[in-house]
Amino acid sequence: MIDGKTIEIARQALRVLNPWWTADTAPEARAGTYRRRLFGALEAHFSGSSPQATLVVGLRRIGKTTLVKQLLAAHVERLDLPPRNALYLDCQDSMLAGVALSDLYDTYAREQRSNAHPCIVAIDEVQYLENWHLQLRDLVHRTQGAGVHIVATGSNPGELRRASGRELLDRVRLFSLRTMSFGECLELEGRSIPKDAREAPEVFSSYEAYLFRGGFPALWTAALGPHESRSRVREICDRQVVDGDIASRLGVRNPTGFRKLWAHLVTHPGEELSPGTLAQGLSLGSEGIARWLEALLQVELAIEVIPTEKSGAALQGRKRHSRVFPADPAIASAYGVSMEDGPGLETVVLRTLRELSAMVEPRDPAGSFVGFWKSSGGGKSRDIDFRWIAHEIDLPISVKGARSLQNDDVARLASVAETLDAKRALLLYRGESRTHFEKKGVRVTAMPVLDFLLRAERFEGELDALLAD
Repeated sequence: MIDGKTIEIARQALRVLNPWWTADTAPEARAGTYRRRLFGALEAHFSGSSPQATLVVGLRRIGKTTLVKQLLAAHVERLDLPPRNALYLDCQDSMLAGVALSDLYDTYAREQRSNAHPCIVAIDEVQYLENWHLQLRDLVHRTQGAGVHIVATGSNPGELRRASGRELLDRVRLFSLRTMSFGECLELEGRSIPKDAREAPEVFSSYEAYLFRGGFPALWTAALGPHESRSRVREICDRQVVDGDIASRLGVRNPTGFRKLWAHLVTHPGEELSPGTLAQGLSLGSEGIARWLEALLQVELAIEVIPTEKSGAALQGRKRHSRVFPADPAIASAYGVSMEDGPGLETVVLRTLRELSAMVEPRDPAGSFVGFWKSSGGGKSRDIDFRWIAHEIDLPISVKGARSLQNDDVARLASVAETLDAKRALLLYRGESRTHFEKKGVRVTAMPVLDFLLRAERFEGELDALLAD
C-alpha cells in the first residue's frame, strides 16, 4: 500500500510536470509550432474509435517530448477537454523515482481528472520505470474503457520493440520517430518541397546544410556555425547517450575502449564489421566489442545493413559481415567525415532508404529491409552499396561521391543487377542531371542525390514514380 510520504511526493511531481493545470491553458510544446510528420499518424490513431496505447520510440534529442506535448495540446483542444485531463509524466525526473505508475495515475485520477471527459496520459522515457513493460501493460488493462488515451516514449528502440511485442502484444501500437528527413528540414525552415531541384535553386543551400547538420532538430532551430554544430552533436550523442544510457546499462569498465570503438564506427561509415577483426585493430577484447556494438545497434545510434543472398533473402549465419553506419549524417559529420564523399553520402542515402522501406512495410512486414550484396565467388569482386528489398521491389543501388558519371559505374551496376535478376537499378551521385541507361536488359536510372531526397518525400509506394523522368 502506498504510504503518505510517497503520495505527497507524487502530488508535488504531478504539479511540477503539469503546470497547465493551474494556468488552466492547454499544454504548450517546447519547440514552436512545427509538427513532425509522425504527428498526423499519431493524431489519427488517437482519433480512432478504439485507440490502443501508443509507444513512440527513437533516439534522444530528436523531438519525442515535443511531439507528445503537441499531442496533449491537440487532444485537449480538439475534444475541448479541461487542461487537467492532460497528464504528462517524465520518468527521468528524480521525484518519480521508485513511485509506481499505477500510484501516480491513481493519485492523478483521484485529485485532478474530470471523469466526465476523456483524458490523455503521456509517459516520457518510459524505460526508466522498473519493469516498465509490466507497469505499462497493467495501466492499459486497468484503464480500459475509462476514456484514457495513453502515449509513451522511449529511447531504446530495440529493447522497447522486443518488450512491447513480448509483454504488451496487441495492447500497444508502436511508432518509430527518426531524425528529420530532408523534407522535414525544409518544412522547419518554412520552405515548400519542390518536385525537382531545378524548379527551386534555393533548395541547394538547404541540401548543403542537410549534408552537414543532418536531421537533429536542435541543429536546425539554433544559429550555429560549423564548429559549434559539430560540438553540439558530439555532446548530444557522446555525453547524453553513449556515455550515459548505454555505458551505464552495460556497466562499461573500460570507457576509453568504448569511446575508441564509437569513434571508429562513426568515422568509418559502411565498413564491414567483424568484432574479432575490429578488436584486434583497436587492441580491445572481442567480447566487450561485440557487447558494445550490440548496444549501439539496439539504441539505433548505429544502423546495421545486412548482407543478402542472391535471391534477396537476408543472409543467415553471418557468412559475411554486416555493414554499420551512424544513424544520421550529422553524427559522422561531427567527427569530421565528409558527406560529399562516398561513405558519407551513403549515410545520407541510407537514412532515406530506411524511411522508404518503412512506408511499404505494412504490405510486407517480414520482407521489407535495406541490405547489400557482394559476390562470394573467385575472381574480381562485385558488390553494391545497398539493396532495397520491399513489397515487389528489388532495387540494387550504387552511391558515388563524384559530380560526373563514368561509363564503368553504370556498367558495373547493370552487371550486378543482371546477376540478381533485377530489372531496375539506381545510381546516385553528386551531379545535377537525371538520365537513364539500358544495359544488359537492366534500366539504370542515374539521379542526383538531392533529387532522390526530394522524390522520396512524395513516395507513395510505387517504384516507377520514384524512378520516372
